[in-house]
Amino acid sequence: MSSQLGHEAQYETSALGFFHRQWLILRKPVPAGTNLSSQVAIITGSNSGLGLEAGRQLLQLGLSQLIIAVRSQSRGDKAADGLRKEFPRAEISVWLVDMTSYESITAFVEKCKLLPRIDIVILNAGLTSGSAFTPIRETGHELSFQVNYISTVLLTILLLPVVKSKRVAGSKAPVISVVTSDTAYWASIETQGPVLAQLARADKYAPMIWYQKEKLLQIFFVSKLAEEIDASDVIVNLANPGLCAGTEFGQNASGFSGFTRFIFDIFKAINARTVESGASTYVDAAVVKGEESHGSYVSDWAIRPYPKILYTEEGARLRERLWEETIEELNFAGASDIIKGMKKSEAKQRLKADHDNDTAMGRAQMRILYNSIISIISTWRRIPTIADTECDGTDQMAPYQCTNKDFCGDDSEPIIVSDGPSTGYGSISGPPHVPCLSVSTGPSSNGSINYLYYEKRGEILIWEVQDRDIFAHLPIPRNSPVRWHLALQHSFVREAENKLKMGNAPSTSVDPGTMYTATASASIEAARATALTLSPTSNVKGKTFDRFVQIFLENQDYAIAAGDPNLAYLAKKGILLSNYYAITHPSQPNYVVAGGASTHNINDDSFKRISPDTESIVDLLEAAQVSWSIYQEDMPYSGFQGTYPNQKNGANDYVRKHNPLVSYDSVGTDVNRLAKTKNFTLFDSDLAADTLPQWMFITPNMTQANDGHDTSVTVAGNWARKFLDPLLSNKNFNKDRTLIVLTFDESENYLGSNNVFTVLLGSAVPSSKVGTTDSTRYNHYSLTKTVEDNWALGNLGQNDTADIRLEATWYWAFSIVQFAFEPSQLLPSQISERTDV
Repeated sequence: MSSQLGHEAQYETSALGFFHRQWLILRKPVPAGTNLSSQVAIITGSNSGLGLEAGRQLLQLGLSQLIIAVRSQSRGDKAADGLRKEFPRAEISVWLVDMTSYESITAFVEKCKLLPRIDIVILNAGLTSGSAFTPIRETGHELSFQVNYISTVLLTILLLPVVKSKRVAGSKAPVISVVTSDTAYWASIETQGPVLAQLARADKYAPMIWYQKEKLLQIFFVSKLAEEIDASDVIVNLANPGLCAGTEFGQNASGFSGFTRFIFDIFKAINARTVESGASTYVDAAVVKGEESHGSYVSDWAIRPYPKILYTEEGARLRERLWEETIEELNFAGASDIIKGMKKSEAKQRLKADHDNDTAMGRAQMRILYNSIISIISTWRRIPTIADTECDGTDQMAPYQCTNKDFCGDDSEPIIVSDGPSTGYGSISGPPHVPCLSVSTGPSSNGSINYLYYEKRGEILIWEVQDRDIFAHLPIPRNSPVRWHLALQHSFVREAENKLKMGNAPSTSVDPGTMYTATASASIEAARATALTLSPTSNVKGKTFDRFVQIFLENQDYAIAAGDPNLAYLAKKGILLSNYYAITHPSQPNYVVAGGASTHNINDDSFKRISPDTESIVDLLEAAQVSWSIYQEDMPYSGFQGTYPNQKNGANDYVRKHNPLVSYDSVGTDVNRLAKTKNFTLFDSDLAADTLPQWMFITPNMTQANDGHDTSVTVAGNWARKFLDPLLSNKNFNKDRTLIVLTFDESENYLGSNNVFTVLLGSAVPSSKVGTTDSTRYNHYSLTKTVEDNWALGNLGQNDTADIRLEATWYWAFSIVQFAFEPSQLLPSQISERTDV
């Protein structure tokens, strides 16, 4: 929710934030299978530009009835005629509404009452005025202020009970999405005295200044309105399309003239999004987003922070005054009574809508981009073509031309694979349930990493052979000039394979770093029968806690996770860290950080081994005689070093990349240390026997459920609550002075700030701190530093020291390199010190 993102507001307000939004955040498609059949949508200001395109996109999703709400019948009819030709089965109507007339607005609302249902309302009507202060005769308000704020708010309020009454049983709560603008980030407004009167000063009038203020007031009002009404009745949110080409924005503002107009037009031409992209933000806010977006500012296909002023005490007071003034202004239409009738019921609580498909697609796109970074600094080599085979999985690398047009398109569009090292090929097989497009890649030595790229009906997929998992997928339109650039740069695969080959040179001797990686049933059973398991205990008193438990969930942005009711429930039982950050992307380096305060140059999820000379947190714990164990759900036996798929459906349950210590050879080559990496069955037995250690790391399954990686935040939140609730009252687990850190490994948005939901729980949290929020900036390095400080362990000489470093993140998109330098966010002060635990 936007209300919890104040720490990101400064960046969003900056010039860098603007260019980041316009250039680096890619449009997210609507989740596959979205169908608006039988639904009804109303869009104001929809005869052209963003409003018209939003209507078209809703119709493409099967919308049954579209109301084009405009003030010009002729322009509305022209727009409707064009849409009717495209969508002859849809019912498309033109209704008049003049946003400068209260009579017209109330008449429009009365007409809406005749509709059989209302699912979506997008309030898009708005304008920028000319240079002269133009008051409306009926109300006395300046023209743009009347349309952009007063009338938009009035229409929102009047529609609330109508939309609520038109909801169809069993359907998602209807949405009213108020179109706003990120120009509100730069608005300046007086925080003292009356609010509405500020926009009545003709002597201070300037078109764009007024526009910014009006959009800021929209955000103030909607954020307050959402607190008064229940999201399970009507969802009200704000949608920002960003700067878009092909719109009338700024065209009427004669403050832009001459050279200023020329500069603005060039700026817009360079930086603006397409109308299609901008309109899709409306669709995202109205269709994809659910109750978690109630009252929030939805921008760039995600929930973003409000302008900075909303997070200040002055802003809070201003919001209350604005609310009172606005309701009083509109009480002629019964605004106060309508709001009272829509008041929230404390008994009503519903889970947020599932964002599975949408967020999974966003993750896939960002992962492709992120891995493409590595290929920039690698040698580009011609990618060979291969033949599509009949699934025997034995073809060797050869320059064959693909002939299966279902999968390859034209003959000139080959299937692309990693060409790997020039020797040591072994056979591999592709994904189950799809035609075989496999080629032998990579060394045939134990632990090799093989990737298979293939195209299936316009979708590029990367199959990771060892994990037997689709590593990423990315639908891209055919003939796109950036398709191979973004999706199929492959030198990162060669780099991973070459590094692996150096670390795992073929040998006749048993390599202790990979001796427990076999996944065949017989191998698993044989190893399970002989695997050593240890459950050490200790009682080393710490400075502020005596037991430390870390639990990582997977891949979710802070705002989405904070909006989950189960995670919110847990936050109320401890301390919410609202300004906590993961280190990097993708998952594996963040887990490696949890084990040793450094990524150790790991930048992907492939099989990695870190030199046995490299120390981890285990070395420090053992030196101080602090007991430790790792608990990984569905790991087949203690010390297993591979990835273990579900034995019934082949999906990944336990994955090596989510184990923080197995990549360290100082652990992986030590049988006694491997014996302390255990599964949840052994966690249960250790719990019952009161033999849990003082330091623990717990990872739930990836694919089937629990950590949210391949499911949703709803599943992850449900698991976390069910897992932790009974443990918090179990003395064998939550002993005196136990500190539990529940967090996420990384955010969903690869080009965002990597802010992740984190909460401190357990008996070490003092009662006075329960239910509070700490806004100090922390990150995953803070975990190691906190443990070291608590037990006086010293440090690893990595990012757990006081040194401040800069890490460069290189973003590569559409042949434009952007440079963003972000501090590695070393711990400013220990968690224990901040929370007085």
